[in-house]
Amino acid sequence: MNRDELMELTRQAIRLVPNREVLIVGSQSILGTVAEDRLPERATLSREADIAPTRDDDDDDGTIATRIDVHLGEMSDFDRVNGFYAQGVSSTTAVLPRGWERRATIVHPDGPGGGTAWFISPYDLCASSSSAESGRTSSS
Repeated sequence: MNRDELMELTRQAIRLVPNREVLIVGSQSILGTVAEDRLPERATLSREADIAPTRDDDDDDGTIATRIDVHLGEMSDFDRVNGFYAQGVSSTTAVLPRGWERRATIVHPDGPGGGTAWFISPYDLCASSSSAESGRTSSS
């Protein structure tokens, strides 16, 4: 998936989330923070992006993430038509370092007032991967 495809996926996810804010976690977050021509080609090989609502359901049953999966997930109509998809995840899926919000790239894919996407900075993306793999945790 390239940056334009990720932005389209993000637009669609924002429309499914009640507060119209999503968090892009995982490796594809890099496409929202670094110009595509500065990345190696392999950065665009994934067909999937992890997308979380910024606020999970009050009852924490994961229905917002499930909604993303149903409408935009693997083997959904969206995936069949576009060839890429979203994995709906919880905002707690990534263990992020303190202050990550200050370093995130905020994008409004449909313009101001059209919803917000938070892309994890490359530094926090690396720290998140390292923490998850080593079993360490940080509070945000």
